Amino acid sequence: MAGEEPLLLNPEWEDPLPHLKFNADGTIEGRTERGVKTIEICKLNRGDLILRRKKVVDEYLTKLNEILEFFIIDNLPANIIDKLILDLERWRDKIIEETGETHKFAGFRRQAFWKYEQFYVQQLSGDGQRFIRE
Repeated sequence: MAGEEPLLLNPEWEDPLPHLKFNADGTIEGRTERGVKTIEICKLNRGDLILRRKKVVDEYLTKLNEILEFFIIDNLPANIIDKLILDLERWRDKIIEETGETHKFAGFRRQAFWKYEQFYVQQLSGDGQRFIRE
């Protein structure tokens, strides 16, 4: 037993992200044999879990779209632009705070934050994508 690696991941002891790929649609893919086995045995792609992970992305995306709607308006006063930038910073800070281990789907949230292009930017309208990339 000494020196053997466990078959399943334990996210309390190790970072699951090298073994699992989280997708914006709420599904998970195994990157390693341990990841594949953990998904299979723990049934991590059950419908209810997929929907709950997808809801996390949808809630963040809805808030981002609400903020960005104002940025695409021409000739906004400087005080409004400052408020919108503050709103974006708060949105980002909320996501960062919710990647902590005390939150449900923390690993999913971390990957969504680190891969914001895939999880958020690609799902925005053309104007929203241009604004974020600028």
